[in-house]
Amino acid sequence: MPELLLGCGSNREKILKVQDRPQDWTDLTTLDFNADHKPNVVWDLENLPYPFADEQFDEIHA
Repeated sequence: MPELLLGCGSNREKILKVQDRPQDWTDLTTLDFNADHKPNVVWDLENLPYPFADEQFDEIHA
């Protein structure tokens, strides 16, 4: 179940937990505009289109 965490900063904690879904990340991709936070993808969300394929993620957190 691929998940995307937008604007992750240095935090990788899953705060919102949904019933019947894994309570921890299973296949996390992180995105932030600041490379110092060491995200998987460095990107400014004002730049469209985003660097992901359609329907690539089952969950998106921000």
